This record gives sequence, structure tokens and C-alpha cells, in this order.
Amino acid sequence: MYTWTDGSRRLPHATAVLSVLALIGSTSLAGCAASGVDGSARASAVCTTDAIDDEPTYAAQKVSEREGLTYRISDRGSYDRCVALSWSLATADGTTDLDVPAHVLMFHDGQFVALGLPCALPVTAIDSPDPRTVTASYHSPDAPEAEMRYQWNAPLETVDRIGQPPLC
Repeated sequence: MYTWTDGSRRLPHATAVLSVLALIGSTSLAGCAASGVDGSARASAVCTTDAIDDEPTYAAQKVSEREGLTYRISDRGSYDRCVALSWSLATADGTTDLDVPAHVLMFHDGQFVALGLPCALPVTAIDSPDPRTVTASYHSPDAPEAEMRYQWNAPLETVDRIGQPPLC
């Protein structure tokens, strides 16, 4: 569950559904584990990203409220409610330049947890090399291109930012 700066809390419907499915299927998953079959295969079959999942849109709306601009999802990216860290891009409405500033939205198990940077900057490359890492290259008008790596820190339940952040 994520607590927004305005104090509201949001539990996406996907988490509630998965909780119910986990309760219903706990006996069969335990049976798979006892027989030596890895239960993660069954869990991944239950945990799928739905094209109508609204968490990226909800996150873009929260950024819009914070900044006073209207942000929309321009790229769903690697968004996946079944991985430790995934991303989507949000750009301000009405921007048409090729060098469009964007916010990298970070999601943990499908829930919005962080912005890549506190400001919107043009993203020149972005990738998810594994389920707990996102790498992004940013172009800042006042500095050379900068690459950041973001990793999910499970013990602290935070996103670790690795690298020298570009100037905002």
C-alpha cells in the first residue's frame, strides 16, 4: 500500500483480487511445493498484467496534481504488477517536441512507489534488464547525458537510485 503526500491510501483492485486468489489457491500451491514443483509458475499464471490496469494512469494523475500540469502515460514501458520494479513514462499534455521532458514512474508489484527524478527531463533510453532493475539515460539542457540505475531494495521496500543524477 502506498501513502500519497496528501495522506490518501490506495490499494489497487489487482492486489485485492490476488489476495483472494491466494487464499483460494493456498492449498493447491502448498501441494505443488510439497511435491517439488515450483509454485512460482502457478503464481505467474495468476499474476498477469491487464491492458486495462489503471495504476500508471492513476500515478500520472497524482504527478499532475503535484505539478499543476496534465501528465498522460506516453509509454507503458515495462509496467507489470508481477515484478519487483517496473516503469512507465508520463509526459505533459500538449508537448510535441522530440526532446520531450518525461517523468519515469516506478512501480513495485504494480503499485506506484516513486518518480525516477524529482523533475521531468527528456529520457533518451530506458530499459529493464531484470525484474528488480530499471536503467534510464536522461538529457539535461545544462549538462551532459546522465545514466541512472534504479533497483528495488526489498528489505527497506524502497527504490535505490544509483548514479549521479542529472541537474533538474
